[in-house]
Amino acid sequence: MKISLKNSIAHLYNSSSLYALSTDFQGNILYYNHLFREQFEQENILLDGYPFNNLFTAEANNQFQKALRKCMTDVSQNVRLQLTNREDNTKKYAFDYSILRDEDAIPQGIVLIGYLVKENNDQLTDDGNYTSKRLKEATYEAPAMIWMCDQHNQLCFANASYLSFKGTTLNEEKESGRMQHVWGDDLEQTKKNLESLMAQRKPFEIRYRIIRKNGKTAWVTDRAKPFYDAAGNYLGFIGVCNDVTDKIETHLELGKQMAELEKIKTDQEQLNTIVTKISSGIIITDTHMQISWCNPGFSNLSGYGLKEVVGRNFHQLMESHLTEAATIEKIETHLQKGINIRTEIAYQTRRGIDIWTDAAFEPIYDEQSVLKGYFIVLNDITQIKRSEKEVKKQIDHLKKLSFISSHELRHEFAKMLQILYTVKLKEPNIFHYQSALQDIEKAANFINKVIYTMNDEINFATTSNISLSHILKIELEEVVLIDDDPMVNRLNELVLEYAMPGTRIQKFYDTATAINYLKDQPSIKRTIFLDLNLEKESGWDFLETYQALNQPWTVMILTSSVDQDDIAKAKQYRCVGQYLTKPLTVAQIEQLQQLRVDKVA
Repeated sequence: MKISLKNSIAHLYNSSSLYALSTDFQGNILYYNHLFREQFEQENILLDGYPFNNLFTAEANNQFQKALRKCMTDVSQNVRLQLTNREDNTKKYAFDYSILRDEDAIPQGIVLIGYLVKENNDQLTDDGNYTSKRLKEATYEAPAMIWMCDQHNQLCFANASYLSFKGTTLNEEKESGRMQHVWGDDLEQTKKNLESLMAQRKPFEIRYRIIRKNGKTAWVTDRAKPFYDAAGNYLGFIGVCNDVTDKIETHLELGKQMAELEKIKTDQEQLNTIVTKISSGIIITDTHMQISWCNPGFSNLSGYGLKEVVGRNFHQLMESHLTEAATIEKIETHLQKGINIRTEIAYQTRRGIDIWTDAAFEPIYDEQSVLKGYFIVLNDITQIKRSEKEVKKQIDHLKKLSFISSHELRHEFAKMLQILYTVKLKEPNIFHYQSALQDIEKAANFINKVIYTMNDEINFATTSNISLSHILKIELEEVVLIDDDPMVNRLNELVLEYAMPGTRIQKFYDTATAINYLKDQPSIKRTIFLDLNLEKESGWDFLETYQALNQPWTVMILTSSVDQDDIAKAKQYRCVGQYLTKPLTVAQIEQLQQLRVDKVA
């Protein structure tokens, strides 16, 4: 709180021995007490706005300006002015000149407190008792918290504001050396610092904590300066104690908030890195499932960009005929109750392709536990679902095979055996032989038909992935890597060197160079790992050219794409052996080593 110039002298308004007034920095009088007005106001002199210096002889202006310069450069300084009445040169005055500052040390104006100097100089003794008495009288009721120490640096005075703030008495303060209510952690260091600063007899400032009478902790700042008598003898220190609790706590709280903001910023940056790099689709919606944000993973999964999905209903956007109404109802029921749920659900991408996802729905609450929306994480499990479907189909067909072999095929074999056995029991007769042979021929034709049926079932059951017509086990001489990313090629090379030590590895960064090499070296036993997404000619272009070469060496697709259209398209090339997704791993190679194959026409 800033102290006004008027309030700074209010406690001396009715003083009978001290003149008190305040001026602006040009010396124009602003406020004054009753004694000053009685002494100086005349018919031709109205004190409001009147220049203070004009009330005294010529040297007053010079003293005033010197005091102003000195006090402005030294925060803790004040100056004694010795002035003579302009109208009556027998009247001499002593004024203590000081600059009033607020708690931030910003100058507010000038305060002058003085008294009439009597002819008897004994009243201004060498020990400074007269000066100290006037200072104590001037400051006891002042709003500022003021204290004084004697020449032995022992507390000798504290005004009412000081004692009231600390909730103590002067005797208690004297006995403890002002240390009685200092915060325990600050006590020893504060005492040591004060003793050191006072010993130097220079102006100082010190900050520490105290415990007030109400039990609350307060931060205070002491600003003090030494003072002397007219003969230059050291009399002690006079200091002002300021309550800076609000300022310090605000500063500390600001520091905490800045640290918290920095932590939030760091956490936010880490979260942004995670959600932008993660392959899972992440969506944030409001309570009505209207999308407010999605990450790049969701865009890659669905084909929709952020601007396209904001404000759209999540379920309506990606509705699929594969999703049962009961599943949607189950999700909505859980979310309305504020319960998280995880389930498998089908959605349709922007391209119209149905995908299966492992979907986790998590409610989002604010600090008052009010539901604000939902956090949704989607993971593509289409391949897993399709694999499950293919396995089911294969099991069904294998059951058919089991039925054919155990019933239809076995039945015909039993019939043939029965015919042969019966013929043996009869007399030899050409008619009987012809009839038996006809029955055996019918049974054999039926068996042949059954065998073809079994062959169709076996082909279906073993071609759910890319099929190989013939298996040719070979010893590899080299592996060819074709990828336009040098880093990927190098990483794949390291994996291959670990999994297949001793195998030569050839790396190519474009299809044209790779084709030329394969043409020049057609007989080397090799496996080719091919990326589909290349900058110049694509992997598809390579497959067209390579297949025309009719070389027997297998191409392994190694790509980031899990697009079902790509997988289906790859099956159409007889040179393609497997469709692998990046990254290449040792486990994948170990599986391939069990099937070092090449597809031939």
